[in-house]
Amino acid sequence: MRQEEKQQVLLLGKGHWRGWNRPNSTWEHRNQPSGKVSTVPGANGGIRSGDPTWNVKETLPPSRLAPLPPAFSPRVLPPQATEYTFAFIQVPQDEEARADAVDSVVRDIQNTQCLLNVEHLGPGCPHVTLQFADSKSDVGLGLVKEGLVMVEPRKERQFQKVITEYLNAQEAAKSARLNLWRYGDFRADDADEFGYSR
Repeated sequence: MRQEEKQQVLLLGKGHWRGWNRPNSTWEHRNQPSGKVSTVPGANGGIRSGDPTWNVKETLPPSRLAPLPPAFSPRVLPPQATEYTFAFIQVPQDEEARADAVDSVVRDIQNTQCLLNVEHLGPGCPHVTLQFADSKSDVGLGLVKEGLVMVEPRKERQFQKVITEYLNAQEAAKSARLNLWRYGDFRADDADEFGYSR
């Protein structure tokens, strides 16, 4: 096999799903740290693959590697995915609560047509709201109603109507003690005990 460049885009077989993915990949030998070697691994090596969306990393054997067809090269076809983040909500820091929120989003929007609206440009990526195309209901608001996320406090005048709706949904979730709010308002305890301010 020929020498390859570090961070080259390759077609890799996914671990559990056996589908094909096109992540940024680094080559590594078992005896060397990830990202330090830019050659095709030998028989003892593996291909370290990471998917930043789901924070999954795995090492795949060279047999699960396929060259990317020239028509899909990043030089010919730019990346087709764009990173967005939900506007007006905060995902909890607790890993289990975060996983519950992610699972709910995936379950709700997978194989469903949604409408995306860019609300504002934030640091890193645009902040958006998603609506289901058929019912026009807000995906982020649904997460707030289920008590899976918190409302992000915003003071801009153009967002006050939406923020009020989100805050009302959050208060209803608190009253019903749903998910994050099952033990009451945990944020007040954190603020007093650990010096956080809301």
